Amino acid sequence: MRLVLQTADALAAYRLTRLALDDDLTRTPRDRLVAYLEDNGHHALVDVLGCYWCASVWVAAGVVAARRLAPRAWDPVARVLSVAAIAALIAHGEHQATRIGKAAKAWEETR
Repeated sequence: MRLVLQTADALAAYRLTRLALDDDLTRTPRDRLVAYLEDNGHHALVDVLGCYWCASVWVAAGVVAARRLAPRAWDPVARVLSVAAIAALIAHGEHQATRIGKAAKAWEETR
C-alpha cells in the first residue's frame, strides 16, 4: 500500500508542478505573481518559477508534508491529481504519436 501512496504522491507532485508552472489555467495568477516578485526584487523566486527541477523539489516537499500532516484530507486530492497526471501523459503520448504518424505519412508521400 505504501508504494501505491508514494506513486500517487509522485504523480500528484508532477501534476501540481505542471499546473503551477505551465498550465493555461494558472497563467494569469502566475504572471501576476512573477510581476510582483520581480517588482519587489525577489529574483531567486522568479527563477524557481521558471525551473521545473527547482519548483518540483518545493512542490514535492509540500506533498510529503500534506501526506504526513493531513493524510485523510490529502488522499482524495492526491488521487485526483495522480489520475489527471496519468491522463495528461497519455494525451501527450497520443499527440506525439499523431505528429510522428503525420510526419511518416508525409515522408512516404515524397518517396
